[in-house]
Amino acid sequence: MTPQFFAELFTREGLRPFQPRPGARGLIPMLEVHTDAQQVLVFALALDNFNDWDTRRAYLASLGRNCYEQGHTVTACRFGSEAWMRTFTPEEHAARGDRLIETYPDRQEMIIVMGETATGAINMAQAPLHRRPDGTIERLGVWKTGPYAKARSPLLEAFWRGYKLAATPSTG
Repeated sequence: MTPQFFAELFTREGLRPFQPRPGARGLIPMLEVHTDAQQVLVFALALDNFNDWDTRRAYLASLGRNCYEQGHTVTACRFGSEAWMRTFTPEEHAARGDRLIETYPDRQEMIIVMGETATGAINMAQAPLHRRPDGTIERLGVWKTGPYAKARSPLLEAFWRGYKLAATPSTG
């Protein structure tokens, strides 16, 4: 995957698969896997216990393992889902502890898309999600994108860990 093609995945057009339509209930968490054979594998992650952090990471690791075992050479993947976001001052961050972002009244619901190539390049896009009073989507705000140097996705890391573990010959 060329750096240019990876960057194109984070343009407005490239992010289209992660843009829920007005009137929809939301975005089902989705993993998109790109292979060297120019294939795109899409996994909708509508799972029981998906809100459990360990279940999510285990599932993504198993998808990575399965992609390798099925003979796919993965060049990049993207993960998109809804998330609560809030900007913290350093003092707020230090005092936060284990408090969840969804407990803050000034949180913002966003669509977040993280991408990572096999070589470790990371890109991220985020857009505010606006809902109607009935909970359906009214509209998606403007995408902000960029190669965020400090950004990381534990879910993409789990995918790559599963992929790389499957590629490692066992010594047993």
